[in-house]
Amino acid sequence: MSSHTRPVGVWIVCVYFAVSIAGTLISLAQLLAGGIPLTPAQQAYFDNLGPTDYIGGAMTLCLSSWAALDLFYLRKRVVKTLTTVLVLNLGASLYQLIATNWSAALGVTGLAGVAAGLSLLAIILIYAWTLQRRGVLS
Repeated sequence: MSSHTRPVGVWIVCVYFAVSIAGTLISLAQLLAGGIPLTPAQQAYFDNLGPTDYIGGAMTLCLSSWAALDLFYLRKRVVKTLTTVLVLNLGASLYQLIATNWSAALGVTGLAGVAAGLSLLAIILIYAWTLQRRGVLS
Protein backbone atom coordinates (compact mmCIF):
# COMPACT_ATOMS: atom_id res chain seq x y z
CA MET A 1 0.00 0.00 0.00
CA SER A 2 1.46 3.38 -0.91
CA SER A 3 1.98 6.11 1.67
CA HIS A 4 -0.79 8.32 0.29
CA THR A 5 -3.40 5.65 1.10
CA ARG A 6 -2.13 5.03 4.64
CA PRO A 7 -4.77 6.22 7.14
CA VAL A 8 -3.87 9.43 8.96
CA GLY A 9 -4.36 7.66 12.29
CA VAL A 10 -1.52 5.31 11.38
CA TRP A 11 0.77 8.30 10.82
CA ILE A 12 -0.27 9.81 14.16
CA VAL A 13 0.33 6.57 16.07
CA CYS A 14 3.70 5.98 14.36
CA VAL A 15 4.87 9.50 15.17
CA TYR A 16 3.71 8.98 18.77
CA PHE A 17 5.72 5.75 18.98
CA ALA A 18 8.79 7.39 17.44
CA VAL A 19 8.69 10.34 19.85
CA SER A 20 7.98 8.09 22.87
CA ILE A 21 10.74 5.62 22.08
CA ALA A 22 13.27 8.35 21.31
CA GLY A 23 12.31 10.20 24.50
CA THR A 24 12.69 7.03 26.55
CA LEU A 25 16.14 6.33 25.12
CA ILE A 26 17.30 9.91 25.66
CA SER A 27 15.99 9.93 29.24
CA LEU A 28 17.66 6.60 29.97
CA ALA A 29 20.98 7.86 28.61
CA GLN A 30 20.70 11.03 30.72
CA LEU A 31 19.79 8.97 33.78
CA LEU A 32 22.70 6.56 33.36
CA ALA A 33 25.08 9.48 32.77
CA GLY A 34 23.94 11.11 36.00
CA GLY A 35 22.37 14.06 34.22
CA ILE A 36 19.00 13.80 35.95
CA PRO A 37 18.71 14.68 39.65
CA LEU A 38 16.87 11.97 41.59
CA THR A 39 14.99 11.96 44.87
CA PRO A 40 16.20 9.45 47.46
CA ALA A 41 13.23 7.16 46.64
CA GLN A 42 14.06 7.30 42.93
CA GLN A 43 17.74 6.60 43.60
CA ALA A 44 16.82 3.61 45.77
CA TYR A 45 14.51 2.30 43.06
CA PHE A 46 17.15 2.53 40.31
CA ASP A 47 19.86 1.12 42.58
CA ASN A 48 17.73 -2.01 43.06
CA LEU A 49 17.12 -2.65 39.36
CA GLY A 50 18.87 -5.73 38.05
CA PRO A 51 19.80 -7.05 34.63
CA THR A 52 16.37 -8.64 34.22
CA ASP A 53 14.72 -5.23 34.64
CA TYR A 54 16.92 -3.67 31.98
CA ILE A 55 16.56 -6.63 29.61
CA GLY A 56 12.77 -6.55 30.06
CA GLY A 57 12.70 -2.83 29.38
CA ALA A 58 14.87 -3.21 26.29
CA MET A 59 12.66 -6.04 25.06
CA THR A 60 9.56 -3.90 25.48
CA LEU A 61 11.20 -1.02 23.58
CA CYS A 62 12.18 -3.38 20.76
CA LEU A 63 8.69 -4.87 20.57
CA SER A 64 7.17 -1.38 20.59
CA SER A 65 9.43 -0.40 17.70
CA TRP A 66 8.45 -3.57 15.87
CA ALA A 67 4.77 -2.81 16.48
CA ALA A 68 5.20 0.72 15.11
CA LEU A 69 6.84 -0.65 11.96
CA ASP A 70 4.17 -3.32 11.57
CA LEU A 71 1.49 -0.64 11.87
CA PHE A 72 3.27 1.65 9.43
CA TYR A 73 3.51 -1.19 6.90
CA LEU A 74 -0.11 -2.13 7.66
CA ARG A 75 0.70 -5.71 8.66
CA LYS A 76 -1.92 -7.88 10.36
CA ARG A 77 0.53 -9.11 12.96
CA VAL A 78 0.55 -5.64 14.54
CA VAL A 79 -2.49 -6.67 16.59
CA LYS A 80 -0.58 -9.59 18.13
CA THR A 81 2.53 -7.50 18.64
CA LEU A 82 0.60 -4.68 20.33
CA THR A 83 -1.22 -7.22 22.49
CA THR A 84 2.14 -8.62 23.58
CA VAL A 85 3.47 -5.13 24.33
CA LEU A 86 0.37 -4.26 26.37
CA VAL A 87 0.49 -7.53 28.35
CA LEU A 88 4.23 -7.10 29.04
CA ASN A 89 3.71 -3.49 30.15
CA LEU A 90 0.80 -4.41 32.40
CA GLY A 91 2.72 -7.31 33.92
CA ALA A 92 5.85 -5.26 34.47
CA SER A 93 3.84 -2.40 35.97
CA LEU A 94 2.02 -4.73 38.39
CA TYR A 95 5.29 -6.38 39.38
CA GLN A 96 7.01 -3.04 39.97
CA LEU A 97 4.02 -1.76 41.93
CA ILE A 98 3.89 -4.82 44.21
CA ALA A 99 7.55 -5.82 44.56
CA THR A 100 9.45 -2.50 44.58
CA ASN A 101 9.21 1.05 45.82
CA TRP A 102 8.03 2.10 42.35
CA SER A 103 5.01 4.05 43.62
CA ALA A 104 7.22 6.08 46.00
CA ALA A 105 9.75 6.70 43.23
CA LEU A 106 7.10 7.81 40.72
CA GLY A 107 4.70 9.63 42.99
CA VAL A 108 1.05 10.21 42.17
CA THR A 109 1.82 12.18 39.02
CA GLY A 110 4.15 9.49 37.70
CA LEU A 111 1.64 6.73 38.41
CA ALA A 112 -1.04 8.75 36.61
CA GLY A 113 1.33 9.04 33.65
CA VAL A 114 1.85 5.28 33.61
CA ALA A 115 -1.92 4.73 33.73
CA ALA A 116 -2.38 7.19 30.87
CA GLY A 117 0.32 5.49 28.81
CA LEU A 118 -1.19 2.05 29.34
CA SER A 119 -4.62 3.41 28.44
CA LEU A 120 -3.26 4.98 25.27
CA LEU A 121 -1.57 1.72 24.34
CA ALA A 122 -4.91 -0.08 24.78
CA ILE A 123 -6.60 2.51 22.54
CA ILE A 124 -3.89 2.01 19.90
CA LEU A 125 -4.46 -1.75 20.09
CA ILE A 126 -8.21 -1.26 19.58
CA TYR A 127 -7.45 1.04 16.62
CA ALA A 128 -5.18 -1.62 15.05
CA TRP A 129 -7.82 -4.29 15.64
CA THR A 130 -10.39 -2.03 13.94
CA LEU A 131 -8.06 -1.59 10.96
CA GLN A 132 -7.71 -5.36 10.77
CA ARG A 133 -11.48 -5.90 10.85
CA ARG A 134 -11.94 -3.29 8.08
CA GLY A 135 -9.41 -5.12 5.90
CA VAL A 136 -6.85 -2.32 5.94
CA LEU A 137 -4.12 -4.59 7.30
CA SER A 138 -2.62 -7.37 5.20
